[in-house]
Amino acid sequence: MTGITRVNTLDSQAPNTPMHIPAPPHVVRFSVFELDSRSGELRRHGLKVRLPHQSFQILQLLLGRPGEVVTRDELREVLWGPKTFVGFEVGLNNAVRKLREALDDCAERPLFVETLPRRGYRFIAPVSTAEPLSSPDPPGEPPLEPVPAPPVKTAAPRRLKWPAAVLVLVPVLLIAGVYGWGGLNGPSGTVDTVDADAHDKYLQGIAAMGAERMEGPTRAAAYFEQAIAIQPDFALAYAALAQVRLQFLFGGPLSPREAIPKAEAAARKALELDDTNWRAHWVLSQILALYYWRWDEADKELRRAAESPQGSPETLSAGVSASLRRRGRFDEAIAATERARNLDPLSLSAQIALGGAYRAAGRHDEALDALRKAHQLSPGHTRVHFQLGVTLVVMRRFDDAVAELVIAAKRPAQGHNPRVEAYLGYAYAAAGRIADARAVLQELEAHRRDQYVSSFGVALIHDALGEREPALAALQRAHQDRAVEFAQVDEYPPFKTIAGDPVYRAVMRAVGLPR
Repeated sequence: MTGITRVNTLDSQAPNTPMHIPAPPHVVRFSVFELDSRSGELRRHGLKVRLPHQSFQILQLLLGRPGEVVTRDELREVLWGPKTFVGFEVGLNNAVRKLREALDDCAERPLFVETLPRRGYRFIAPVSTAEPLSSPDPPGEPPLEPVPAPPVKTAAPRRLKWPAAVLVLVPVLLIAGVYGWGGLNGPSGTVDTVDADAHDKYLQGIAAMGAERMEGPTRAAAYFEQAIAIQPDFALAYAALAQVRLQFLFGGPLSPREAIPKAEAAARKALELDDTNWRAHWVLSQILALYYWRWDEADKELRRAAESPQGSPETLSAGVSASLRRRGRFDEAIAATERARNLDPLSLSAQIALGGAYRAAGRHDEALDALRKAHQLSPGHTRVHFQLGVTLVVMRRFDDAVAELVIAAKRPAQGHNPRVEAYLGYAYAAAGRIADARAVLQELEAHRRDQYVSSFGVALIHDALGEREPALAALQRAHQDRAVEFAQVDEYPPFKTIAGDPVYRAVMRAVGLPR
């Protein structure tokens, strides 16, 4: 593991036998995490991280011997007993996978848990003992108050240098600056003192954000958290982390209730450090709208973001357009997206946003034209095919819609996007392809074993199939999950089978869309 320093402050002399794996001290800290063995909690920035019991035990065992291999047989004996053989492999693999999900780790390029094929696992990140941070139990709803980051001991900040690795990424930073990433900390957009290592990690996070599906944001989040661990007052890194976390609402492995507290904590910490950080205000506006359904407060944060001269016109106009569309102010929404598109005619996101604004206004031919221009900018991009499929569904051109959505729902090695697949299932049902629609429902149910699947799309498929009770049950689950689709209803066809049901009306009143 070249380039990774293994720090073993726990017990490097522990014998390599299953009955002598030492337990870690009361509290062990690594990166932005801490494990509290007495309370049985894993915390990130002082916020509890949900972790199944066996996954927690595995982490405890690995932290008992950081830098050393803990064999699969050792883990089997401690977790399941020495006589357990049947089903052990599947159970261990599943527990390790859930541990990696909680840590945002990646088996192919691990930051914390390294796999040694056919042998076992090794914890590779530096660890240290610490006093526990206070972490009161969170209420049923995720808190809006800022969650403090844990104190991290760092060396005195050194003057920013430009090593070869950073020079390679300078074009990325310049591009980011053009699109509104702005400078480093401080309202002036200029550098305060920034640790060079923290800055390196920040740049690597920006570079990782553009990767396909959720692998990119997952890696980016890890880099930003490393930057924060090195320099806890790095406001720009907190804002970037908040935006990456927000992306997990759109097809990632986490439910909204798992993703949003992390995104919100990072955004509020960024604003605590620098209240002028436009990106943090923008992320908070999205959280308030997409998750809490607090429309007026969301618009207030959006205005705060727009006040900054460093803000990205493309990003801000998308938020403004969505707010205007929810309020039925379609002409203004189109104007906002047109301004962003005119500022950058080559922006794929701006062109897609324009198509969505036209579609919401009922100007379907213009929406198709805008989205076909987006296709010319980036042929084969799944977002474009998805939006074309959505528009064709609205136009009731179901066969054409299915063709676009099949392309958008291609299953790459990085994983599935249940949101896209659910829309395809609806299009199948609306086109009369009942067997195909039911096959999608079965696939979505199978995906639940590995990732979050929004029940909103499931409700739509059942509704299109004329199945009232399953549709209502799925809609209620989606409401309990605070599914993001409720804030984006103009992108989805209306419910018909359950539209007159009191349960449906009660759910929509609770969401309380502004228009």
